[in-house]
Amino acid sequence: MIGLGWGLGVVADQEKCPRDEAVLAFRKRRWSQGIPPKEPSQIQPHLVINPESHFPFTVRTAVAWLADQIEDGIELQKVILRFPPGQVAWELVCDLPPNLKPLYAKFVVKGGTVILRSFHPSER
Repeated sequence: MIGLGWGLGVVADQEKCPRDEAVLAFRKRRWSQGIPPKEPSQIQPHLVINPESHFPFTVRTAVAWLADQIEDGIELQKVILRFPPGQVAWELVCDLPPNLKPLYAKFVVKGGTVILRSFHPSER
């Protein structure tokens, strides 16, 4: 499987995502968006319908929803990024209600913070 955008692809090893660290960082608002060109990002929550409210996500509701999904154990895939080279990121593709495109999200956990790199409709 090839990762979208700036990822090199899924890495087939057993390293676990630091879920607790990611959730804590999201909940304590210790997160940011990737800053191009060093950390390209595609954050477009307004293009994704929140399955709970049926309204488009905002950045704030996207972050809260993502923290909930990670905490609930959603499947995450490790990817190695091209920008910055070799950095580890975690991605997910989440099915939404039948008439909506799935959601794609990618983030980096680094030093007790989360860098959100992608949140948009999936292209897969």
